[in-house]
Amino acid sequence: MGTFIAVDVECAHEDCERAFQIVDTTLAEIDAKMSNYHASEITRIAEHAGSADYRQPMSNETQTVLEFAKQVAEKSNGLFDPTIEPLLSAYGFYRRTPGDSALEPSATELARLKPLINFRNLHLKNQSAGLAIAGMRLDLGAIAKGYALDLAAARLALSGFHSFAFDFGGQHLVKNFYRSIQIKHPETGRVVALCELQNGSISVSAQDQRYLLQHDKKIGHIINPHTTPHATQTVLSAVIDRSAMRADAWSTALFNADAAEYLHLARNEGLAGLRIEAEDRIVITKRFEQEQICGIKF
Repeated sequence: MGTFIAVDVECAHEDCERAFQIVDTTLAEIDAKMSNYHASEITRIAEHAGSADYRQPMSNETQTVLEFAKQVAEKSNGLFDPTIEPLLSAYGFYRRTPGDSALEPSATELARLKPLINFRNLHLKNQSAGLAIAGMRLDLGAIAKGYALDLAAARLALSGFHSFAFDFGGQHLVKNFYRSIQIKHPETGRVVALCELQNGSISVSAQDQRYLLQHDKKIGHIINPHTTPHATQTVLSAVIDRSAMRADAWSTALFNADAAEYLHLARNEGLAGLRIEAEDRIVITKRFEQEQICGIKF
């Protein structure tokens, strides 16, 4: 999935290798089904977009992720949108490494792509998925990682491992395992919050790890489908939840929200969220405050 994972498991010596193999197999399976970097179920769906047979069969795992992705897209009114891939491609995110120069799509090109970014044209039925318009493509980078963690955790628990911790590219999931986790300002490195997590997941969305440069300005990979690309009030968005998939998707949706949308969505979904806005204003949700998992460092 293009990132690192660190795994800690409480296990008898002879069982540790089995635990690590469960995690490795699970991540490889999800990557094989949901990656854009090689042939997968979601690239096959894209290949048939807009055709007579645009609905394609999918696995239970891909169905679960796409159904939840569409739910979050609907609830957030598209602030999270799994059909964002054409815009990411237009800027060169799949072909370039962090710090490279971004491609610069013209206004005409952006206008051409706009109709392709619409989760409502992702159709799901009877374990099949389809994209209604030719040229549409899926990107599950803001949800599949969280799902992979949830699935690996479930499989470990079924195999008798009940205490473990994952750090998957900066997203943490722990079960019966103490972790002290720092949330840092992505631009200054200052510790904004110190979290003591024993069960659940923390997902942090920011633009500091995956970005390109356009006229010496950082262009981050989190694109708001509603606005001029990369226009945002947000520096960082973090969500804590029992489900890593839910934390993953909603941290992205809330990153793209304006101030009013952020509070409205967080309240409606009961989300434990922290956000750094412009001028380093820190906003926390009522649920975040109530759970008392993190201490804010003002």
